[in-house]
Amino acid sequence: MAVSAVGSSAWHGATRASRMRTAAPTAWFRSVPSASSPCDVFSIAPAGVNQLVPRTGCRSAREHRQLVESLQRAHGRDWAPPTYAASWPDMLVRRWFDDGGVLTMSALNDVAESHAHRQLIDQVGDGLPVVPLDLVDINSRGLLGAIEQDDKVAAANIVSALSSNGLVACSLGADPSDYPALVDEGHRAWPYMRPGEVRAIDGQVVSGVSPSGATRGDRYVCYAELDGAAREWPALAKVDRAFGSIAAWLSPLAEASRLRLELTRRSDMYLACFPGSGLGYNAHLDGNERCRLTIVLYTSNDWNEEHGGCLHMLDEAAGCWWSLPPQRDTLVIFRSERILHKVQPCYHSPRYALTVFLHEGDGGGTPITQQQKEKMERIALMSSIAGYL
Repeated sequence: MAVSAVGSSAWHGATRASRMRTAAPTAWFRSVPSASSPCDVFSIAPAGVNQLVPRTGCRSAREHRQLVESLQRAHGRDWAPPTYAASWPDMLVRRWFDDGGVLTMSALNDVAESHAHRQLIDQVGDGLPVVPLDLVDINSRGLLGAIEQDDKVAAANIVSALSSNGLVACSLGADPSDYPALVDEGHRAWPYMRPGEVRAIDGQVVSGVSPSGATRGDRYVCYAELDGAAREWPALAKVDRAFGSIAAWLSPLAEASRLRLELTRRSDMYLACFPGSGLGYNAHLDGNERCRLTIVLYTSNDWNEEHGGCLHMLDEAAGCWWSLPPQRDTLVIFRSERILHKVQPCYHSPRYALTVFLHEGDGGGTPITQQQKEKMERIALMSSIAGYL
């Protein structure tokens, strides 16, 4: 990998990874913000699919055993597919062998047009190791310090990691004293929050479930929906401004780099909380056809391993799930439409996260060009003030 964007103990499973195919997932697996709501409503099915029930009974037990044995001989491997593979179409079983003994998103996309295997999204990457994700060391003052100092090395490291791996994590560099206030405001915002929602094939909105239908444990609210905004929620307002600065900084870099992304707008900021009830959020992708980057900041002060809630992100090329603990001041940026991710069950203590999405093209949210203009105006103002001191 080009930069230290991933853990030093990275998985080197070349036997599997060398045969695994990577491809941008098709739209039907994306978590898509609804046009009718500013918040987290999702569309999760391909056009023309009328049911969300995995196809069963496609082979008898004998036929399945014969298929597996023939593929074992063809590949020279004694790999045994999981028991639930008996309900997969033949093509998916063949792809499981072709991709090194793992179900990949690209394989699942290949059957999406003819089969309604929505529930199989939770089986993608099953059996791959979980590897700690290291933070990129970009600046002693974190990403905000790198932006303020126009740190070109930090910029190169961030963009290189996103281009090569589709994800990167670093320290935001916020004032440590901000985080108790953020947690306090998170507690106060709880009554305004609502369960995460998914939009089913028939258009109905269902609360509290993941795309696979598994129970989902988070609640969320859009920052713009909170009464009083910056006056009543000053810590959240500070992070919202920081996200605006990051969007303004990242947009020209993403366009000029190998990412080739023309980021034009940022979403409103979302505050999400898992209350520690033992629930997580199963495998999903973010965004609609315009959503390109997801930026998440973790704010919990007292996280430890017993609390769970780690973010797992699938890296099919490396053959692993990268794991990131939700420690305060940790910022993660990843490709919304390409990185399958999930939140592990959360226990004992609330897990808070703040999220924005960066988009290409027109649509809702705030134009990033406007954010850039405001940032340049603030810098010019501070420079003029400094001249008088």
